[in-house]
Amino acid sequence: MINCNSCGRHLLNETEECPFCSKPTFSISGKLKAIGASTTAFLMAACYGIGPDYLKETGLEDTGFSDLEESDLDGDQVTADLDCDDLNPLINPNVPEKCDDGIDNNCDNKIDAEDPVCQ
Repeated sequence: MINCNSCGRHLLNETEECPFCSKPTFSISGKLKAIGASTTAFLMAACYGIGPDYLKETGLEDTGFSDLEESDLDGDQVTADLDCDDLNPLINPNVPEKCDDGIDNNCDNKIDAEDPVCQ
């Protein structure tokens, strides 16, 4: 049971308007459902991107980072398809391997002692 905000009468279930005073009723659970649906849609778009059907319908281009050959997130002049850590400008195929930091600095899949330049 909920109460009508306007006339205070008890309503058996949630309705858009009170059957007694015809004023709109406020339902917390209805608002929470709407907020939950909006939040879910936002998170899905943030995690998975906007769907191609939506992009076609709206005429928008996909501005995500699907084209790795053109993106360079860390600004080190090495594109994401070649850079093994495109969030760190100090790690890319053009930097020398540092032999004591536990990181594959030059993106050759060899860390420190494994790398021939460190032997």
